[in-house]
Amino acid sequence: ELLIITWVLVGLATIFLSLRVYCKLSRRRSLWWHDWIMIASWMLLVANVGVITRTVVCDQYGRHTWDLDTPNSDSLFPLVWVRTTLSITALAWTKTTFAVTLLRVSEGWMKKLEWFIIISMNILLGLTALFLWIQCTPLQKMWTPTYSAAMDFLLALLPWKLLSGMRMRTREKFGIAVAMSMGF
Repeated sequence: ELLIITWVLVGLATIFLSLRVYCKLSRRRSLWWHDWIMIASWMLLVANVGVITRTVVCDQYGRHTWDLDTPNSDSLFPLVWVRTTLSITALAWTKTTFAVTLLRVSEGWMKKLEWFIIISMNILLGLTALFLWIQCTPLQKMWTPTYSAAMDFLLALLPWKLLSGMRMRTREKFGIAVAMSMGF
């Protein structure tokens, strides 16, 4: 079940990304930075799911530790670290993609805030990926999702502020703000 759900979601992400790239190229528009970052993030996603598939099939990943075959568990942990590193990096890059998209249409303090989010999020999540390999203790020093969640919330609110000053119908403004808040 885990593999089916995971690969279906990767397939959906692939379809959306392919359609986005196709639409841009078919209109003879070049890809911009956020498109390339999104493609790189998608590649990390595919690699991540490849590692998940390998660990589920070969190392019994997803089972309770009581049910693991002890000799195989030694090979499982480095692969879990690789998978987690790929996930964290993809997470940072997807947030970066949306912030870079907002950079194109914002100005002033919002642009500075977006740069702060991009830089701080990549540093923080990069360190999180590094700390996984050097094993900080206690575990809370290695990862706490508070900052990442706060940046998600902030990135979801920025489109509302950006669109509030634009001249358009309220209904259109609302629809665009909702779509942008969801990352579209």
